[in-house]
This record gives sequence, structure tokens and C-alpha cells, in this order.
Amino acid sequence: MQPPILEVKHLRTVFHTPRGMLRAVDDVSFSLGAGECLGIIGESGSGKTVTCLSIMGLIDPPGYVTGGEILFHNRNLLEMSDGELEAVRGREIAMVFQDPQTSLNPVFTVEQQMTDVIRRHLGCSHREAVSRAIEVLSQVGLPCPADRLKQYPFQLSGGLRQRVLIAMALSCRPSLIIADEPTTALDVSIQAQILDLLQDLKSQLQFALIFVSHDLGIIANLSDRVIIMYAGRCMEVASTEQIFSAPLHPYTEGLLSSAPSMSSTRQNPLRPIEGVLPDLTRLPPGCPFAPRCRYRTAVCEQVMPPLEMHAPDHLAACHHPVRTPQLAEVMNG
Repeated sequence: MQPPILEVKHLRTVFHTPRGMLRAVDDVSFSLGAGECLGIIGESGSGKTVTCLSIMGLIDPPGYVTGGEILFHNRNLLEMSDGELEAVRGREIAMVFQDPQTSLNPVFTVEQQMTDVIRRHLGCSHREAVSRAIEVLSQVGLPCPADRLKQYPFQLSGGLRQRVLIAMALSCRPSLIIADEPTTALDVSIQAQILDLLQDLKSQLQFALIFVSHDLGIIANLSDRVIIMYAGRCMEVASTEQIFSAPLHPYTEGLLSSAPSMSSTRQNPLRPIEGVLPDLTRLPPGCPFAPRCRYRTAVCEQVMPPLEMHAPDHLAACHHPVRTPQLAEVMNG
């Protein structure tokens, strides 16, 4: 087996707030291989985006990465200088943000924004940068790419703006792309086009992909492996098939039970997860999901369970892993 291109080990990211230290990412570990898609899913506030921003080195005060390692091709990104990290960011690791409306600068044309990135990282002339920009815009299916370069972001639809962002991410041929809920602001039909595009590009170019989403159906159909996050921690890590057919963590079971499916009826309604996320500045001493868990016992409220192997290649942080197989309707939806 080839070594992973990215290894995150015991990552911790905190924010200093007037109410105390907020542990946004708390002891998160995972790895990612070349050409693999890793899905990260969880409720808002679970630490998905902060994990990605930590990898990119985009955590600003009052946030700080306080522990762990982020090994990219065996280089620890946390030990790099600002200059070294800037050389990696955009060239070797690229990020597609959630909202294309706010991710593109409205006062510069698409050409100005794309060629600036390409020239900075590839050291080419303006003419070569324009040629490369047209090439990647064609690659992501943007019609009339040479004409689109002359336009401003506000002249493009949401779907076209998202394609521009993906083209910018691809322009320097990175080996890792992080997509943080890139389809949230798009309607369903455009969302499907963007997801198909990402899948096709990943197959063609063999870059590794981290895909963050709230949508179980997207994760089921796009990812090879899945991380379930809750209150800044990894609750479960396994292959997509394992997560959706035989989840081990009660939180994962709850997410699947609350997802719409073809079998949802008045007689078989959705089962929401009761309660809310805990206050990350005042986490309980045990499992953070314990107050909402129907399987909890005294040990759950007192001792944080380690993330450990409960089945082949299937990790879960739970004292009482569930064994009830789930219907994998989400994967086929």
C-alpha cells in the first residue's frame, strides 16, 4: 500500500473567548491516501470547518492550533514558516469554500483572480497563465471560457461561480483539495452537476479530496471513507459502506435515523436526535454525546471513550457501540 499523503494526528484547535477556552477541534486524527475521497459529516458546530482551516493554516486569533501534527507528504505543516506554508497553500493543497459569492473578490475579473494564483505558484508569464486558466475553466465545463475570464463574479450565476472556484483550486495541479460544503448555496440541479464534476475530475486527475457536508446522501455517494464528528471530536471513522450499513456509534445511528428516505411515512416518521450540541467551553467530563444518547450509562457520563477499533477498519469512540444494521437507503437516494 502507498503511504498516505495526509496524516492528521491528535489535532487540537481552541478559541479563547470571554466565556473561556472553546475546544473546537479536540484530539482529531485521520489519514488520507492519493485519489481517495474522505467525507466529514456532523452537525453545525461539530468542528468540520475548523479542522479544514487548521490544515490550511487559516486559523486566526483568537483561534490557535495548540497540539498535534499535520503531516503532508511527511512534512509537518504546523512547523512551517508563513512563507513555506504560503508556497504549499494553493500550489499543493487547495480549498473550495462554501459560498462562491463571498469567496471571489467582486472588484476583480475572473482573469485577474485566476492568473494571480497561477503566476504566483507556477512562476509563468501572464500569457501562459491566461492559457492555463482557459484550460482549467474548460476542464470544469464552463462555457466560452475565454469570454468568462473577462467577466466579474457578479455577472456569473452561482453554479458558474462555483465552477470558477473549482477551476482556481485545480489550476496549480494540487495533490489535495479540501471542499467545505461547496454546494450548500446552490439549488438541487446545480448541486448534482457540481458533485458529478468533482467525481469525474477526481477520477481523471487522481487528487485526494476532503469533502465536508451536512448531507448524508452526498457523502454516501461521493466518499470512500467517512468521519463522523461531534463536539470537536471524531466519533466514528470507517468506510462509507460500513458507516451506512452497520454504524457503531449512537450518534451515527441517530443521524441515519433522522435522514429522509423513501420509507418515511406518517407510520414510520423520521426520528430526530433529541437535545442540542453541548457548550464547547463547558464540555462534560465523559462522552460529549452522552446527554443525548439513549444508550448512556454512568461510565459514559464520567469517562471519555477512546477512538478504537471495534470491527475491521472500523473505529468508534463509544463505551456501548450499537450493533443494529441500518437500511442503506441513503446511499441509494
